[in-house]
Amino acid sequence: MIPARALLLAILGCAVSVALPVAAQYTERIDIQIANIEVVVTDRAGNPVRGLAKDDFEIFEDGRLQTITNFSAIDVAVPDATTDEKPLAQRAAAVSDPPNVRPRLIVLYVDIDDIDPEARAQLFDGIRRFLDAALREDDFVTVLTWSRRLRVIISPTSNRQQINAAIGLFSKQTRWSETEITKRAGEIATLEAERDAAMAAALGFQSHWDAADEKAFLEWVRGEVRCATIRRKANAIRNLLLSVARIEMQNVLIFASDDLSLSPARDCPTIREISELAETANAYGVTVHTFHPPGARNRVVIGPERGGFLPRASDSAPAAVEAPRSFDESGGLFLLARRTGGVIGSGPVDSARLLTRIAAELDTYYSIGYRLAPGREDHPRPIEVKTKNRSFRVRARTSVVRLSEATRLRDRVITNLYVPESTGAARPAFEAKIDSIKRESSLLRVRVELSIRAADLTFLRTDDETRRASFSVLVAAGTEVGDASKIAEMKQDVELQTNFTEHAPITYSFDVRVRRDTRRLSVAVRDQVSGEIATTLLDIPRQ
Repeated sequence: MIPARALLLAILGCAVSVALPVAAQYTERIDIQIANIEVVVTDRAGNPVRGLAKDDFEIFEDGRLQTITNFSAIDVAVPDATTDEKPLAQRAAAVSDPPNVRPRLIVLYVDIDDIDPEARAQLFDGIRRFLDAALREDDFVTVLTWSRRLRVIISPTSNRQQINAAIGLFSKQTRWSETEITKRAGEIATLEAERDAAMAAALGFQSHWDAADEKAFLEWVRGEVRCATIRRKANAIRNLLLSVARIEMQNVLIFASDDLSLSPARDCPTIREISELAETANAYGVTVHTFHPPGARNRVVIGPERGGFLPRASDSAPAAVEAPRSFDESGGLFLLARRTGGVIGSGPVDSARLLTRIAAELDTYYSIGYRLAPGREDHPRPIEVKTKNRSFRVRARTSVVRLSEATRLRDRVITNLYVPESTGAARPAFEAKIDSIKRESSLLRVRVELSIRAADLTFLRTDDETRRASFSVLVAAGTEVGDASKIAEMKQDVELQTNFTEHAPITYSFDVRVRRDTRRLSVAVRDQVSGEIATTLLDIPRQ
């Protein structure tokens, strides 16, 4: 883990003939992964249940009871902001935090361009009350939104005046979403086509324009744009989570969106991308609270007796009428919250109310851990947390993931795009530079040259007195925060004779093709023999 304050601002800113002279030394590595699960326990009235002990809980993985190895009860009584007139910093400083309470990074992702102004104002009022009740002196907040790509409204800060100013400004902004722009462009095209057809008919010409075909085509275009946008959003948030997961803080994501559909277009589902986002959050222990504040646009009606579930077609009117439309727009939000142990709010009033509840739960929860058995790497393992008192209600994530070394390495390469690692003592030490950049249509072909000292690789001696080593190079390209390409991986084998010079360089060149707006490359070198890894970051000049 990396110290929080040293990394927060970095997140969102932004041929061979040598060998080692000695034989390699090896140590056995034992990989023990602990799954730590944050658990919220309430009574039937929704009040937090305090004072539970380790023996009060049970954890089941695939239905099998697990042995609890780690346990902490978090209970920080922060004074109510509505009754205490002292400034927030003074109130937070007066609280005596238990030693196991970590500072928090609260990520507010707000993507609600299409909702009406009244609903927008209600949601942001709830966000302000949430921050008043939740923030402690050492907490950080960052605010992001979506405008064709992930945008940073305010970088991580604990300055409450800056946070209030950013939220106040953002709450008044209105923009058209990509889907809305496509819709309006289609409407303009339809009006022009109708006018041309009417003019042709008036002049006695036959028009081949078919209104039904045009409408079907425009609906298809809007659906494809909507689907592509949701997929990009899910992937960008996943990359963001990979970055914040390296910070030694408790990470919480507040995700407000007016459209995160699981099936935004025919033959274009988004459930895979949203499920991968949920699995990444669970793998790194990030709780996602989601909100769908559609306001007057949808008129969603959800009774409190339903506990925050979507309306069903079997419900009485008007809930039954709104069920299909509400699920279409918020199905992905419900999936995220349910799988990661978060809260889901629907409608601006319900969202504001639940934000206040989340603030209290951030200070009253249990952290429970157990050892993950080897095997089944990179696959979600279903879990269930229970209390022995079955009258209590338990909310926790629904799966854990034992990450393989390959996945952790790939995640590390993506993270390095926005949280650059220190390269001081990392092995195998290497130097990298951009040798050339050439335009190829809409892409750039970037040639990268690596130089590695032989002494920084681990060589094995063979029977014929030659030395062999092997290393792999992993590369990812990025533009803005959350934006990362797929990872390219290359492997290079090295074979040497005994007459070597340990300081002679091993050079390796490769080409990568990236978008023309790409700003940086994350490069990692892994020694295949020792398993050691080093990374660097290369800036691409604007073309």
